[in-house]
Amino acid sequence: MKNWLYKRLYSLLAWVFIHGISSSLRIHVIGGKEVDELFKKGERLIFSFWHGRHFLVINFLRRMNANVIVSPSRDGMLIADVLKKSGFGIVAGSSDKSPARALIKAVRRVQEGSNLLVTPDGPKGPIYQVKPGAVFVAKKSGAWVIPMSISAKPALTMRSWDKYQIPLPFAKTLVIYGKPYQLDEDTSQATIDKECERLGIILIDLTRQADERIGLLK
Repeated sequence: MKNWLYKRLYSLLAWVFIHGISSSLRIHVIGGKEVDELFKKGERLIFSFWHGRHFLVINFLRRMNANVIVSPSRDGMLIADVLKKSGFGIVAGSSDKSPARALIKAVRRVQEGSNLLVTPDGPKGPIYQVKPGAVFVAKKSGAWVIPMSISAKPALTMRSWDKYQIPLPFAKTLVIYGKPYQLDEDTSQATIDKECERLGIILIDLTRQADERIGLLK
């Protein structure tokens, strides 16, 4: 009973913290028109962004009818509680144990009409290296890949493997989208590797643009 109460309290405080800061941000969006049009048409979307920037995304994309793949571990389930409070669906799965099962679940959710949020270098890195999950789901489901990045100033950058960014209240924040695209159905290893490289290049460039425009890079 005590563990359950701690879990509920932790997830509630985390949600209040994330929602409170996110609600105060001064957000400017670049390239969002095409994404909005696809969403209004009911197209299936896979939003892809680096793990270190996902704090900013949780509140921004909460109305996108999206699912998130979350580890079934104790820590993962705490994160899942926070995501549920923000309106996201949960796909329980692990990149270490039975990753194929998690991806198949994700494909099924997308085929049923949900969107998906993916951090392709998560959950453990290496930083800025795309793992094949997002590409595989996009190929099998026919969904649009929506590359994006987010940056804020002032913000704290943690000393974690992903250089996790936490914006300070009322920070100037930039959300930048790349051009949406779809993939063919070829799931050969060579093709998957090529598309992972392509997505990585796009996300690195978007992140550089976001950091430059927001004033983190000179």
